[in-house]
Amino acid sequence: MTPTIRAAIVQPNGDFIVDDIDPEYRKFTQHFGGASIEALSTTSDSGQAVTFWIDEEGKFKALARNGEATALLKQWLAHDGRVMREGDVLAGTVVITGGFDDEGQTVGLSEESVAEVEEFHRGWHR
Repeated sequence: MTPTIRAAIVQPNGDFIVDDIDPEYRKFTQHFGGASIEALSTTSDSGQAVTFWIDEEGKFKALARNGEATALLKQWLAHDGRVMREGDVLAGTVVITGGFDDEGQTVGLSEESVAEVEEFHRGWHR
């Protein structure tokens, strides 16, 4: 059995949960209805490498815009001196995990990164 990792799951409708999930590919993609997924890597405010996992074809499938996850990604991309293209958005469910270990395996969010995501979520919904 694969050990679970800590992740934040952000839905386009504002639903949000921090949970322990199974990083095994087939189980992980269930969060996206079994779709092919894409990894967008950046750095959290606390300096942890983090990954935003999205449905690779979410925009082509006309999935709902995920404004909250898009705003958080933009904020964290700034740490790396990067920006999203003007008007670009994340669509559908977004799962946020830590980066990757030395063997290329996905790791969980640190407690600091979890706290940052939770604080961002509270601010987004004020």
